[in-house]
Amino acid sequence: MYLTRAEHEAFVRGQAAGIIPLDRPLPVNADEIANLIFHVGVLFNAKIACRRHDGTLCVLELTTFTAEYLDKLIRNLPQIRSREILAVTSYRQDTEPNMLEGLYNYFSFGRDIVAAEDLAGRLTMNPASLTTEQILRGFEIEYVPVKRTGLATLRQRAVLAEMIYAQRLPTIARRDWENMTKGEATRLITSVPKPKAELPNSVSVLLNAIERLNVEDRQILSSIIHY
Repeated sequence: MYLTRAEHEAFVRGQAAGIIPLDRPLPVNADEIANLIFHVGVLFNAKIACRRHDGTLCVLELTTFTAEYLDKLIRNLPQIRSREILAVTSYRQDTEPNMLEGLYNYFSFGRDIVAAEDLAGRLTMNPASLTTEQILRGFEIEYVPVKRTGLATLRQRAVLAEMIYAQRLPTIARRDWENMTKGEATRLITSVPKPKAELPNSVSVLLNAIERLNVEDRQILSSIIHY
């Protein structure tokens, strides 16, 4: 499967909500994901920082169907998520996730994000209006992840993570990471030579000294060691 787990969940919920046609197959490349804009409509996204009641910071990525409602949602976030958030900081970064990543952000917020004004202002090629009752179906369904076989094992992923942390491998994109097979993981792990074991400094000094000895001195040293 080309999609990440989050993208697949967004697609399933989007179909349940009536945003994506039921006869639309799963996208198999980036272009097909981008073309979902004709059904989903334009999405507005922003990453913001909020302060919790205990003083710690958290970062949220929000997605709505209109820019006006996104601004309103951010202003009212302390009231909407009163148990979690004390205040919204001044930090805001407009983001551009793909259509399914944005839709995932929308559904992962929860039912409180649904607003008739937001749905009414949706910019899409589909002239049919989207009702609150329809969109709520996307939140109500129980998502069941696709069962897949042949994926990289947890042990392989742990080894790869260590190699990336040690800069022996470049970072791996989320899509490639989630969809990586056992064979692909094995090829990556074996493609990089194992690092040479580092000797203690005292041993390195001794070996360097031995290398500078002439033949006669090495023979004398050998006879002493094996005496």
